Amino acid sequence: MTRHLIQMVLVLCMTTTIASARVKLIQLDELPGLAEYVIEGTVVEKTARWDAKGIMINTHYTIQVKTAILGKAPSTMQLSFAGGTVKGQTIDVSHTPVLDVGQTYILFSY
Repeated sequence: MTRHLIQMVLVLCMTTTIASARVKLIQLDELPGLAEYVIEGTVVEKTARWDAKGIMINTHYTIQVKTAILGKAPSTMQLSFAGGTVKGQTIDVSHTPVLDVGQTYILFSY
């Protein structure tokens, strides 16, 4: 029993290390230089749904571009982020933005 517990802890530690190795920390002052475009936009639609495999909920946003601050941005944009709520079931994903319909944001596109 103890051996299986130690193996499980090692697998969890390895999984955490592998997952964290995939995330690149970007400093705030680096964002504009890396972006294809930067916009001021308002969320006009928000829809959450399960992925095709029924494993993850993704939230999809439609953004109406008010101002293209950097680059030539389209008049509307579609953004999708992991996490959301469907029929009372919620998946929270840390460090993932949650946008509100009717709110205006400054967004960087990569």
